[in-house]
Amino acid sequence: MTFLTASMLSLVVTLSAAPMPTPTFCAEWVKQSSEGYERLTLFSDRTLVWKTRRGEVEDVRRKTLDAEERKFYCDYFARVEFWELPDDMRSGLTGQFVSGTLLKRFDGAVFRITLLDEARGIVELQGVSEPFSYFRKIEELRFFFEPPPETTR
Repeated sequence: MTFLTASMLSLVVTLSAAPMPTPTFCAEWVKQSSEGYERLTLFSDRTLVWKTRRGEVEDVRRKTLDAEERKFYCDYFARVEFWELPDDMRSGLTGQFVSGTLLKRFDGAVFRITLLDEARGIVELQGVSEPFSYFRKIEELRFFFEPPPETTR
């Protein structure tokens, strides 16, 4: 056996014996634009971090989830079926919107769609208990709002 062959065999044995490192997080979502970014990360130690950056302004929020909630989200995002879904079906915000539709933001604030411009791909949202309105791309709604309740016809 040559020195090179023995060295390679030693390297293969050493590499195969090394344990795989445990991932430090189980889910991460990133949205980036020219204005900045938002990142949600659920770490394996149950810490949820929401980091936003707009220009020089950075905001970091942390929350510790209970063990059962962490297990639910880590198991959910680890499922093969989730990653095989089309992007716009992962959030549940896939239906048609009409003026007057109420959407509940993840922080609990409720907004009404007052203008729907499908050609430009935007909606105007007016706060039900908030004194303002703003425009958002339809494709971005799933990142900020819960899916609207299903209606029966």
